[in-house]
Amino acid sequence: MSSKGIGGWFKKILGEAKTAEGDVKEFLKNATTAWTVHWSEVEPLVQTGDILLMHGKFPSSKLIEVIERSIWSHSAMVVRSKDIGLSGPGIPELVLWESNDLTNLPDLILNKTKTGPMIVDLNKRLQTNLKDGSDVLFSLVQVHFERTPEMMQGLKDLIPKVHNAVFPSMEEMGYEMATGRYYHKSTSLDKIYCAELVGASLDAMGLLTKNYPWNGYEPRDFSAHGSLPLLGRATFQPEIHFDLK
Repeated sequence: MSSKGIGGWFKKILGEAKTAEGDVKEFLKNATTAWTVHWSEVEPLVQTGDILLMHGKFPSSKLIEVIERSIWSHSAMVVRSKDIGLSGPGIPELVLWESNDLTNLPDLILNKTKTGPMIVDLNKRLQTNLKDGSDVLFSLVQVHFERTPEMMQGLKDLIPKVHNAVFPSMEEMGYEMATGRYYHKSTSLDKIYCAELVGASLDAMGLLTKNYPWNGYEPRDFSAHGSLPLLGRATFQPEIHFDLK
């Protein structure tokens, strides 16, 4: 994708920003008045491959939401540790496989903090994000499909391939997403953003078409406002908004 092309894309987005911001505010209004459950009521039911969506308050989060016309600026995949062979002292039953620019939780495999793809304690991520205000609304999207050992192995094999990547800057993320979404071209795996990792993970499990690159996805695609088709008779279930208090 040429600099002229990406420049035109940003110009188009900025030109639509006011309308897009109105859309996000309307979505946000509906979300904050939606029925919710407590996380403890759905936590026992989550399975590897389910998606978490988060609404953030950071300026970068708001920009992402305006660009995609959605209240969700972050997406990540829930994983049951046993499904990827992760065990040992300090390993919780549920972990979050995400790409993030936060470094306040250690990666449970690498035993250090980093940006980009990371496996962290799911419940600690939810609590720390709520406490510091980085994310204030949460939704669970259960993905209905028959989970097989082959799917879990596909996810397990993906992790070391992308684990050392870092999180891109806002400019780099915009370039990557536009290149994949509008030009259907892959970018380097040295830098991976959140929805790109979710797309890669669903692909590794055999649930996404090969027609589009991983860097073509955005958090909205995994939400109630997305239209992403899944393979293997898999389906996205309705969003479940939940609270932690």
